[in-house]
Amino acid sequence: MPNRHISTCSSSTSWPRCLVTWARLCRPRSILRTSSPSLASCAIPACSNSTTGLSRRSAATATSILSEHYPKEKNMEDANVNLRITVDGQVLELSQAGPIGRDVLAAVGADPDERDVLIRIDGGWARLVAPSDPVVGLDGEAHFRVHRNGTLRHVRVDDSVWEWGAPGIQEHDIRAIAGIPEERQLFQAGGSALRPGEVVDLTVDWVPKIESRPDMAGSLTVPVVVNGRRQSLATADVSFEDLIGLAYPNVPAVGQSMFTVTYRHGPLDRPEGSLAPSQRLRAVNGVVFNVTATNKS
Repeated sequence: MPNRHISTCSSSTSWPRCLVTWARLCRPRSILRTSSPSLASCAIPACSNSTTGLSRRSAATATSILSEHYPKEKNMEDANVNLRITVDGQVLELSQAGPIGRDVLAAVGADPDERDVLIRIDGGWARLVAPSDPVVGLDGEAHFRVHRNGTLRHVRVDDSVWEWGAPGIQEHDIRAIAGIPEERQLFQAGGSALRPGEVVDLTVDWVPKIESRPDMAGSLTVPVVVNGRRQSLATADVSFEDLIGLAYPNVPAVGQSMFTVTYRHGPLDRPEGSLAPSQRLRAVNGVVFNVTATNKS
């Protein structure tokens, strides 16, 4: 759908009618943030018969007028009573109806005044949710990521421009948010295919562009380091037991030894740490694992 806007309403048009005419083409930005990114440049008209113009009218008046023509938005708070909100994989229970971005941040101990950034990740793209933006469900759900002390950055994925709060975005995050299957490869414009778990740098002076294409060369491996030796993982998802097998291929996992697995240079949300038995990690390009064996006796 092409972007459209009304630049000015005629002096013969009443301000409410001007608003409704505009609303048929472009919804308010609070609704827009949860809609298609193709509408993101819709502009609010300035009414020539008004001394202040639409953009300076109160939000309450605008909402009252729009609700007469868009009953769905009028009952938005009622629809959000059973809204399922997930932040960083954690399901939240919010007591208030009609939550806004600040409520979601507060529920996970985040604060926009501390530059914590709330990013919505459902609907096939990532976009900023401002503290005052209402949270409207998509099929009764809303999914978010929180970036602590973040800075708003951008990346283009296929034909959509995303907003992100971290200095980089991982390959598997792009796939998960955009719904890109493993059968398609991700390429950074001007570069080679992204490896599983690779991080796209968003601190550059331009907007990085990521394109998805059919996988013509088969699956890629993830290069890692295990006990000082370079290894290639067939998949980015690796377990505690997998790493023991790579570090000690001739030692049974169950025997007279106990193992400790630690790692560094890991994914952005868990750059370093340790793994317990049966625990798994989404490995990234260049992660370093140390597997130590000690005798039980």
